[in-house]
Amino acid sequence: MTTKKDSHIYKVRSISDQKSHFQLKVYKKCYMKTHPDKIEHARSEMKIYDMLKHENIVKIVEHGELGLIKNKDSEPIQNLFYVLT
Repeated sequence: MTTKKDSHIYKVRSISDQKSHFQLKVYKKCYMKTHPDKIEHARSEMKIYDMLKHENIVKIVEHGELGLIKNKDSEPIQNLFYVLT
């Protein structure tokens, strides 16, 4: 289970379909660097997400370790753990 101190959750929408909204969970890079054990925890959490298939569980659209955030006012942030639901 993650907490506010190790991740951010954003409401996002698709670039190709502005009506499609998603939830994006991004693990904080600084937290992952200072707690190396959390990297394996995040990988395990992603594997569990892949196995969960039930009508009452939110569908995972995509997840990975190579997330990229581009901000027009700063340098891109690369290699982020993320989950898109």
